[in-house]
Order: sequence, then C-alpha cells, then structure tokens
Amino acid sequence: MAMPASPTSTKSGASGSLRDGTWEEPNDFGATSDGDELALVVVERLLDHGAMPLLRYPYLEYDGRKTMRSLADALTKLRELGNLSDNDNVEIKTMGLRLPDGRLSGIVLVLGPQQQDGTWRVIFMPSSATFSARTTLGERQQYEIQKLNDARSDSEGNVELANGQFLHQIELIPAPAHYDFSLTEKQIVEAAIVFLQREGLLEHECYRSVDEKLLPGVKLLDYAQVAKVRIKRLKPVVRFIMELELPDVTESFIVATLKRAGMQLPRSRARK
Repeated sequence: MAMPASPTSTKSGASGSLRDGTWEEPNDFGATSDGDELALVVVERLLDHGAMPLLRYPYLEYDGRKTMRSLADALTKLRELGNLSDNDNVEIKTMGLRLPDGRLSGIVLVLGPQQQDGTWRVIFMPSSATFSARTTLGERQQYEIQKLNDARSDSEGNVELANGQFLHQIELIPAPAHYDFSLTEKQIVEAAIVFLQREGLLEHECYRSVDEKLLPGVKLLDYAQVAKVRIKRLKPVVRFIMELELPDVTESFIVATLKRAGMQLPRSRARK
C-alpha cells in the first residue's frame, strides 16, 4: 500500500529529499513528500485538517478520536458500518510517543476484519498514554498503551494481548499526541536534524515508523531521540536554518527552539 503524495510548497532551490540528506520544505501539515510516500507526518494534525484520507484503499478510515473512549465504542461502530459480525475478530495497533515536554502519549487504531470486497475498516481512537482493563479475576488495572499493540479481540471485547494475557472492558485514558510547537518550530528542529545528518554528525535515527502495514513510509519525530542529539558547533546549524528564510525567524529564536526540543547545545562561551 502506497501513501498518497502531498503537494509541497518549496522555495527556489529548496528541493531534494530528507531521506538522502537534502532539504525539502514541509507542507502545511509539517510533512514532506518523497516519491509516493508521506514522511515525517504528524498523524493527529492530518486527521484534524481532514484534507485527505490518511490511509489508502483497501483501508477505509473512521475518525473516532472525539467520540470514542473504549474498545466497546469501536466495536459498536464497526457493527453499525456493517464491518463486524458475531464471529469476527479485530486487531489493535498502538505506538507510544514521547512529546517535546517529556509527556507520553500514543496513537491507537482498531483494525476491523477484512471484508468480502477486500477492504479493512480502521477506527482511529483517541491518542492515549495508558488504558485500563479488567483482568480475568475482575480487577481493574491500568497499563501503558504500548501493551495493547498487536492485541486481538473478539466481537464482545474479550482481548488477548500479544503476550497471551487476557483482558476485558478496555477503556482508553486519552492524552494529547501533539504539543504546542508551531509549524515553524517543527521546521527548525527538522532542519537541524537534516543538517547534522548531511554532515555526518548524527549517529542515531530521530524518526519512528508508525506501522509499515497500515502506514508504510509514514514516520513521526521521536522527541526521546531528539533529546539525545548533541550539537557541538552551533553556528553552522543556525546558519543553515537561517538560509531557509523561514518567516519571522531570528538566530536567537532558532537557539531557543532547539533547546525547547531537548537538543543538547554547547555552552555560550564554547560556541565557535
């Protein structure tokens, strides 16, 4: 499954690919296109804009982030849409995220069974850091959202986790999966990463794949990894970002943004 391409607004000379270390300016969603794939896309913001389906055929999406809180809600909607019968099972996909301020959240999807026409219905659930559920002994406990990844449920909401544990009455505990970074601030962080990659100064990956089956090629900025980025010489990074001519951006604003994202910067007296 290929992701839909997204139009990008690039300045003269600002072309290329983030994947091969050259700069391509993000579009209005903070994403760049590379061939037929969307990379560095923020799933929450794409859904909020509603400008395009996030999934391509044969996956049909339903946005339940504002109306659903439990697995039972998703199962009810699948039945209403004609995508779930009594003998069917569903799959749950989650991915934990660390935000720039250190808070945890996670993307949650419920994947319905394949239909006779070859389609799958995907329910986008509220972004959540944790969930609660009843054990087989009837005790309600709280778990990290990542524990739900690859879990399977019958049509009544009886869930088997990937580790074989059984849980019931799954209730999500929503936590926003976005942070109050502006689009410009995100562009600054991404540009710094591009520069460091291009110069061979970044030894680890700062982006994480969401789900290669449902969202091939779609990656999110992982701020837990951004916080490990150490910039030894700040001036070349700032100069590179200033050359992008982002609106209303000053050198001091760039430095403040990189700090806010958690990057490790040299002390003022050590700058060259």
